[in-house]
Amino acid sequence: MNTFQLASTIVKLLIVLVSGLMTRDLFKRYRETLNRSAFFLLVFQLLFTVTYLFQFLIPILYDPAINLIERGSYAHQTLSGATFTLLAPFEVLFLSLFAFDVYNPKRTKYLAIIPIIITLLYAYAYFRYGDILRQFNGFYEWTSSLQLRLMMEILAVFAFLPGMIFLLYSFKVKSDRRRGLLLSSGFIVIALFVYLLDNLSIQPPGAVLRRIFILAGLIMVNLAMKKRDA
Repeated sequence: MNTFQLASTIVKLLIVLVSGLMTRDLFKRYRETLNRSAFFLLVFQLLFTVTYLFQFLIPILYDPAINLIERGSYAHQTLSGATFTLLAPFEVLFLSLFAFDVYNPKRTKYLAIIPIIITLLYAYAYFRYGDILRQFNGFYEWTSSLQLRLMMEILAVFAFLPGMIFLLYSFKVKSDRRRGLLLSSGFIVIALFVYLLDNLSIQPPGAVLRRIFILAGLIMVNLAMKKRDA
């Protein structure tokens, strides 16, 4: 494992640890309050933790130096493909439900129609057309079909909605402005570096830098939730 791979693995591990701790805290919050918005955020955070846990495991499962090519291919199919790609719409769905429920809980069930439709269309594209296995420089990699790629692009745009909603929330509820701005900033950073750059495999900036920003986004969301407890 070279320096780049080591740095990437360390950052992904930090993402898993921070997201895992946030999941634990959100579970405790939901168990105490049985609040609907807390449940939505808990599900998002749990899916996010699982996604990056498997991303962290991929370099461990794949090591060409000890001839694990077939095992590496299987890891990419079952871990990267089935979690990072498939779980993405469900993460955005529950994150959107959380934003809707905080901003206007009476209209959540109506506003939820659009993200539910997008999620169903995405799932159809995934299971109908899916990912395509290709070999690149001796390394097996899963790349999205054209149909799935289109849905991923739609999802990437929609992923910015929660951040925009909390930006509006910060102006609507002046007493909670700092928390709203933190949530807005954190979710916009996550949308940009996870669902746009990472999920669409857009190269710049580098993978390590992208994941550092993802970690920063998680920390902002965590600080915002701590403010609620203060």
